[in-house]
Amino acid sequence: MYSQKKTIFYGWKVVNALFWINATLMGPFCVFGVFFKPLEAYFNVSRATTSSIISVYTAITAGVGVLGGWALDRFGPRRVILTMSFLTGASLLLTSQVHVIWLFFITYSLLMALGNGALYIASMPIIMRWFERKRGIASGIAMAGVGIGQVILAPVATFFIVRLDWHASFLALGLIAWFVAIPLSLVLKREPMEIGLFPDGRQSDVEVKHDTRAADAPVIFSTLSVLKTMNFWLITSLQFLLGICLSMVTTHIVPHVMDIGFSAERGATVVSIIGIMSIIGNLFWGVVNDRIGAKSTVIVCALGMAAVIAWLTHVSIVWQIYLVAILYGLTSGGIVSAQATLFGRTFGITHIGKIMGMLNISWAIGAAVGPIIGGMLFDVVGNYKVAFWIAAIAMIIAALMVALVRLKIAVLPDSN
Repeated sequence: MYSQKKTIFYGWKVVNALFWINATLMGPFCVFGVFFKPLEAYFNVSRATTSSIISVYTAITAGVGVLGGWALDRFGPRRVILTMSFLTGASLLLTSQVHVIWLFFITYSLLMALGNGALYIASMPIIMRWFERKRGIASGIAMAGVGIGQVILAPVATFFIVRLDWHASFLALGLIAWFVAIPLSLVLKREPMEIGLFPDGRQSDVEVKHDTRAADAPVIFSTLSVLKTMNFWLITSLQFLLGICLSMVTTHIVPHVMDIGFSAERGATVVSIIGIMSIIGNLFWGVVNDRIGAKSTVIVCALGMAAVIAWLTHVSIVWQIYLVAILYGLTSGGIVSAQATLFGRTFGITHIGKIMGMLNISWAIGAAVGPIIGGMLFDVVGNYKVAFWIAAIAMIIAALMVALVRLKIAVLPDSN
């Protein structure tokens, strides 16, 4: 048994490992925007076709998410995330050798989805089992790794693209993924009781203070009974709309910045700023989450994202672009970690891997259509104004959906 007196609670070691795993496995996906124009030019394809690289990736993650949630509950986090780390690195390394567009869809869209498509679903249930009172800040720290991945990998990718080519850039990202994520996967453990500990580093299995911020749903939900609740479909709608917004902006913000007259390096800077501020957003909103509750946090962040994206359609000078990046990073970083806490507060954690896998289907559908809608609208209109307004409206509707969610409702478990 681990000593609680002289050592750091092992849960924080798990959080640290997930932070860097998220950075190196999700970072390459989040900085895809810096590859957008080089790929468009190299393969001589339309913007809609280039966008569909991400759309195909996210469509595949729908099935991967369900499989990942099931695998996590069955095999535990170490083996699942170790496999993800290997596949993600392999995807990036193989992509660095591609010279035809159809093969790019296999090595990147398909293999990358198999690698990191269920990473969020695998990460958050681990946090939920290791933390109860401090779940908000722990989730925020773990998801802040995605932001640090953007901060570090955007300039790294751009450096290799500008000085060599995009092939060399993918090669570098693949090596980083392997050498960082694979060793850290070995640190992960399913839950505190696996090593004789209790959540939050408690000395005994005492009850958590009974309130809507710190306590999980009081009923053990079965996966079938969850499907019968209005909460599930409201949160499914949130996931779908959030998928549209996040994927559309992530994919097209760098091309947008370049289209209005700025350099590739400036676009990479925007991605890095979003990454930095998403780290701060994850931590800040993690603390807020623990104080005001996940539901309120998600609503505030969703409305904030809507306002920022609407403003993005009107910016034209550097300071405005950077301010948009700052505010977007703050709000988008907060909503990603807060919604995971919302899942636990609403459905409990007994079947959380499977439930998040099911919810991921709606996110993946939204994330699949978001980039390609943005690309098609650009090809028709010649700019991203209509696309970004669609993303802003999606987040307003998402906030309304979350407002209707009822926490701690009673649902009788069934035999499934």
